[in-house]
Amino acid sequence: MRVLLVESDPIQSVTCSTILEEKLGLEVDCVFTAQDALTAVEVESVYSMILLDLHLPDHPGLVVLETLRKKHRHIPVIMLTIDDDPEVWRKGKELGVISFLSKPLDFGLLTEHIALVLSKRH
Repeated sequence: MRVLLVESDPIQSVTCSTILEEKLGLEVDCVFTAQDALTAVEVESVYSMILLDLHLPDHPGLVVLETLRKKHRHIPVIMLTIDDDPEVWRKGKELGVISFLSKPLDFGLLTEHIALVLSKRH
């Protein structure tokens, strides 16, 4: 299964993708900006899940999600964030975010969430 990781921090991205590949056997594509995320989904269109950073350098993660949902309602999204604003979480839920994980990431919890979501899809 293939996952898109949209994470603005390159070190976090490498760590996260390595863990997901080794622990869950996932194929992970990493991008660092909102524009690259939107391009990846349009070009590849094969993702089983998207892990989306809320704070990206070019656009907020919720803007990315709003755009994605116009064509790709079926892809599960887990939001990665340091933000604990209830309004942000409410908007994310409205847009179909299935889970919010706080940064710094607990990689054990992350792999549990991903495994659970993916097991329900297949």
